[in-house]
Amino acid sequence: MEAPVVAARPCLIVLVFASVFGLVAGCSGVVANVLPEAHALAPNVTMVVGLPPVLEFRRSGELGRVTRRMGDALLAASGGNAILPEELEDAEGPAVAKAVRALGADVDHAITFRIVASRVAREDAAPSPLPGLRTQVFVVLDYIVRLEVGRPGRDDLLGTVETLAAASPEDPEMGPEGASLGLQSAVDEAINDAVARFAPSLRSSIAPLRVIEVPGAPPGKTQTGPQRLGALAMLYPEYPAEFLRKLAGSEARFLVLSPGALQRVGVSAGDLLGASRGGVLASRAVLARKLATGVVPAMYAERAGDRFLISQTTLTRQ
Repeated sequence: MEAPVVAARPCLIVLVFASVFGLVAGCSGVVANVLPEAHALAPNVTMVVGLPPVLEFRRSGELGRVTRRMGDALLAASGGNAILPEELEDAEGPAVAKAVRALGADVDHAITFRIVASRVAREDAAPSPLPGLRTQVFVVLDYIVRLEVGRPGRDDLLGTVETLAAASPEDPEMGPEGASLGLQSAVDEAINDAVARFAPSLRSSIAPLRVIEVPGAPPGKTQTGPQRLGALAMLYPEYPAEFLRKLAGSEARFLVLSPGALQRVGVSAGDLLGASRGGVLASRAVLARKLATGVVPAMYAERAGDRFLISQTTLTRQ
């Protein structure tokens, strides 16, 4: 593997030693290892496959939220050209390549991302205004994220990206309206850097579609309004309760946070989106991949109790 490529950030020497020797750093930065094979493949990558993340720590419900937020970050960074972990029945070995083909993607031009995250607590001290004055000691949580880049159905890696972020134990998982903190800020940085290095042609200048999505019900079962609300509250605790109640109390699959390309067909933030009669909106990932090809599927948007239909259409490139 090539020598690490280090982004220009403060305290990077600390991060490099943390990466190489297993130490913990207290500042942010990126360390990337890129194999020659990755350089050759990068310009031709057409799809990024997100594998289930690995958390070496967790609280109740945290893995589901990290997986969902990782998926949102991957869709945004790749311009919608991504397959998410929840779309893979089996995320190991040849089954991944089979799933990629089943979803209509080209395995030979796809890469995989797997997030491995750990957390270490350390003590730090506030600077003393006077020599000899006792300072307050406080606890800092360092989140270390390693993003492994590979190929569907293969065990060997194309490279890795490592990032680090610090947070207070009192900090929430996310800031207001989905602002990234702590672990998620390290995940976001790793994904954005990995797409830039390993799949640069997928980056888009178009603002991404951002939605709250009702989780799919187990096969053969339907969800009541309270069940939908409970599932949404577990996955999207950072968003206002009225957003979740609005979506849970409707028949729609999505509530729009930012319309992205759908703004061109009249969709606005706060709208509810659902499948038109006879249609299917399988997931936010499927919708994002369609939009990435310029296709808007048939659907309805609901606003202030009124619905308007959106016919399937093809958007012109901007």
